[in-house]
Amino acid sequence: MGFLSGVLGAVKDENEVTTYDDNKELNDILSNLQNSIGKGSSVFSSQITQVSQWLHRYEMRFGDKTGAATSALSALNNKKIGDEFMKRVAGKGHEKLQKQLEDWTHVVGEIETELNKIENENVMR
Repeated sequence: MGFLSGVLGAVKDENEVTTYDDNKELNDILSNLQNSIGKGSSVFSSQITQVSQWLHRYEMRFGDKTGAATSALSALNNKKIGDEFMKRVAGKGHEKLQKQLEDWTHVVGEIETELNKIENENVMR
């Protein structure tokens, strides 16, 4: 019991946890878990159930966000980088280097904008 409480207490303020624990529910669960020490197996058992349910919700939310980010990155790679953007810079070896650099700089800037959009929509929210 002390081990579980210690592990959860050690990670409760980590960015990876706080990102997906918007309402600070883990703090309440940890407090209840610590308060259940010495109050019998039925109290302890219900607190373990609470921990298990929180971990399940955390895993589901993390999986949803990971899936959304992966899907968006795949779409960017397949539709924009692999198609639209590459067409704008491919086969231009005959042009002056300054023009090639301008084209690449513009394309890389657009890729960065798309990546920031994916991060804001799928990771930061």
